[in-house]
Amino acid sequence: MSDNRENIKQKKRILEQGFLNGFDVYRALEAGINNILPYQDKLDEINVFPVPDGDTGTNMCFTLLPIVEQCGEQVTENAEQVYNLMADTALESARGNSGTIIAQFFHGMRKSAQGKENIYIKDFAASLRGGYDSSIDSLLNPKEGTIITVMRDVAKKAEELSVNDELDFQQFLNGCYNEAEESLQRTKTLLKILKKTNVVDAGALGFVLIIQGILNSLEKDYQIQSKHLNISYDQDKIDALKKDVDFTITNKYCTECAIEGTHINRDELKETIRNLGDSIVFAGTKNRVKVHIHTNEPGKFFKICNAYGKVIDEKVDDMTK
Repeated sequence: MSDNRENIKQKKRILEQGFLNGFDVYRALEAGINNILPYQDKLDEINVFPVPDGDTGTNMCFTLLPIVEQCGEQVTENAEQVYNLMADTALESARGNSGTIIAQFFHGMRKSAQGKENIYIKDFAASLRGGYDSSIDSLLNPKEGTIITVMRDVAKKAEELSVNDELDFQQFLNGCYNEAEESLQRTKTLLKILKKTNVVDAGALGFVLIIQGILNSLEKDYQIQSKHLNISYDQDKIDALKKDVDFTITNKYCTECAIEGTHINRDELKETIRNLGDSIVFAGTKNRVKVHIHTNEPGKFFKICNAYGKVIDEKVDDMTK
């Protein structure tokens, strides 16, 4: 009961003062992460892009769960410090295509919050834009109809809403969430593999659930039910992709590692591995980079990465099994 009273006081204070401090930022994103966790299996089931390997939910939750489990005791009132804490944690635990992208989104939000003790609506809009910019920059070949599309649409809507000084945080986030829902449904029309299966993009759905959870943390009645989201799907259509010649896996090994070094030249590394495979994603900083790729030559990939620093956390999964 005391926790509930504290939550009510927090929401009232945010709506009256118009900004989030570090504790508020953490609680909001913690709520967003907790909102995606129950959907891990569903996200795995509808995962058909870039390949139907059924791990989007697992990877996103694996990447974000440490923020909930490990960061709580380190949170301060300073928003910049909290963004740094969450970004470092996500980058450290990033796994898979979707996990690496969402970790880079947190990194982008962190960069936009530099020097900010408190986060106002315009700052939050800037963090969503920073998250999108950083995420799309991490991809060698971004595709429309994926999580990137929804990130961009939400960031654009946030910027449009942020110029209205009459909006409070709840109204602002509600507008962002409505745009996220609409953009999610559009993913089915933008990507061939999603059209064929008539399903939304799994990573995009994960991102929408995070936005929904953030909004829920400020709603007076606290809950917007996820069950009304139009995420129905036909499992037989998804299973049939494994036999569909249009969507065969050409690079069979889901491969990733982290590189630790000094002033890692990410642009040069991107060009060096460009022809080794697809689904290439980079996340991290100039001193630690997480690299994800689908390739038929994991050994060659690791050897190239080793030239840029110390290679750790190597992982290779055969996506055909």
